[in-house]
Amino acid sequence: MERLAIVVVLSVALFVFACSGDANDATRPGVNSFGQRTEDLARVAAELTEALAAVEATRAPGLQAGTASRAAAAAAEARLEQVMETIRLPERMRFFSLQSTGPDARTPRLCRLCHAVAGAVVTAIRVQNRTGPALASMVDELCIKANVTSPHICTGMIDSNTPIVEYIVRNTPGLDSGAICGTFMPECADGVASMRWALNKDMGAKPPGQIRSTMLDLKDPPPPVEPYRVLQITDYHWDSEYSPDGNANCGEPTCCRKNQGAPPTPEDRAGRWGDYRSCDIPWETVEEFIKHTQEKLHNVDLIYFTGDVVDHGVWETSREKNEYRIRYTFRVMKESFGDTLILPLVGNHEPHPLNIFAPDYITDDALSTRWLYEVLADEWITHWLPEDTRATILKGGYYTVLVRPGFRVVALNNMYCYTLNWWVLHDPVDPSGQLAWLIDVLLAAEAAKEKVHILAHIPPGNDDCLESWGREFAKIVDRFSATISAQFNGHTHVDDLSIFYDEYGRPNNVAFNGGSLTTYADVNPNYKLYLVDGNHEHATWNVLDAELWGFNLTKANENPDLRPEWYRMYSFKETFNVESLHPFHLDKFIGRLTTDNQLLQQYYWYHMLDSDVGHLTGCDQICAERLICNSVTTITNEIDQCERYFKTLRAQSP
Repeated sequence: MERLAIVVVLSVALFVFACSGDANDATRPGVNSFGQRTEDLARVAAELTEALAAVEATRAPGLQAGTASRAAAAAAEARLEQVMETIRLPERMRFFSLQSTGPDARTPRLCRLCHAVAGAVVTAIRVQNRTGPALASMVDELCIKANVTSPHICTGMIDSNTPIVEYIVRNTPGLDSGAICGTFMPECADGVASMRWALNKDMGAKPPGQIRSTMLDLKDPPPPVEPYRVLQITDYHWDSEYSPDGNANCGEPTCCRKNQGAPPTPEDRAGRWGDYRSCDIPWETVEEFIKHTQEKLHNVDLIYFTGDVVDHGVWETSREKNEYRIRYTFRVMKESFGDTLILPLVGNHEPHPLNIFAPDYITDDALSTRWLYEVLADEWITHWLPEDTRATILKGGYYTVLVRPGFRVVALNNMYCYTLNWWVLHDPVDPSGQLAWLIDVLLAAEAAKEKVHILAHIPPGNDDCLESWGREFAKIVDRFSATISAQFNGHTHVDDLSIFYDEYGRPNNVAFNGGSLTTYADVNPNYKLYLVDGNHEHATWNVLDAELWGFNLTKANENPDLRPEWYRMYSFKETFNVESLHPFHLDKFIGRLTTDNQLLQQYYWYHMLDSDVGHLTGCDQICAERLICNSVTTITNEIDQCERYFKTLRAQSP
């Protein structure tokens, strides 16, 4: 989960949590992973509701001023403060690093805050029928009192989400705080099934002999021809408000921006090209990347852009600002890379508000994502895609293209599995029919004997993806593992891979993560170049090797008058001494990490894009378990493959 996840979810969730009902919370049985009883959480919610009502009563218009009134108001405010003390986030929890997906980011207090605000706000929406500015004002006050983030960030996030959240609250019967809090944070779930579904779509049986696992499809090496070269770019997050010499320690979710004050010390000053702290990059860094690739990569055959153009200043976005950044970015990419085909994705930062992707049947302009899909279809089809992709782009931001005979690419919009996309609370079951469509595409590809690459912004198994969506996607990958040659993701800003397994535990597919061009947070700007078996008649379109390229941010900022020095961080095959990048051999590589600490540390350094921060911190036991588990988990919360490796890893620890 990225650094802003908690800030975003709490500031906006102060609305979304309002979907719970009083009776449901009071009677819902169970205990969550933290040992918290649902009835106790409901009690806190009731206390907050009562305290808010008492404060509201003292603020009612027409009350006569006087000593008694002032005393009553003071007493009500004191009671509210007393309740807030039990749910308020401590200062240290306001912002998180990319690695803080453990105890610092997921705590019992966070669950308590979630449930408390749910019960309080539902009364305002469903009982008092509070709406619009009045509702926003109330939730804004709660956001500030709960110490979620700075007041102006609370206001920006809440105001932009008001119409969407109101619709979801009023039009989703039975949605309660257990489902909501458990969706965002599984540890908050109390054991009652929620958001669970299965896709009712016949995929047919695997054709005889079409099993991609273990050694069954490891054939002779490809002929000695020049490999097909695929460049992956991901997560630009360029910030038009970035200020070289700005404040990199501003105390907000995103720093190094204009109007955040002067840096308090020289050490807090942002650099020319970016900063390891909570900062995105200036457009100048994007230009430098393009200049470098034009100089060094003369024979790239295909480019994948796996999403996220817009910066992390999420409280200041608007449709107009986002549209400008999106159109400008893709037009510059077209001008820069000329006739080279670019296949782009949408990321979770492209819409306004952040993360919000409505189902295709939501047509109200105040709620719909149609405006974004129209922008994307316009730019993508103008520059790279055929006209027949327009229908699915407008439906849900996804498409497929036959790149050349025998080789197809499928670009998914898996923000429909994103737990921070509030629309999944309203309609979680295969929104916009994307997974059903994917099955049809893969059935046709299988019949035509095509090989397929799948692009998606969020990696499989990531905590940000709904468990049911991830499980259904994994079933599809297993069924078509002989057709799907590779997958490519972004979103996490780290270098990573995710191995898929069949029902017998045999590795049968792999998804590669491309890191990020942004430095947010603790990473160097980077890109990846894949050498693919593709330039001959019987091509498998398997990835033969992956090269990670970037530059050291510290050194670049120390010499601001010089261009950064890009270098190849690794050739995966050579650096890690693997026989191939086939899932079977990558699974063996993960096994080596459990017994070779030196190899583990090296892998972690590149996971963090060879950044100074990664070298400084190193990877301890908790980090090692997370790193290994992420690599072998493709369905959220299913850790069977993790346990297989943990036993060996823990035996090595002192």
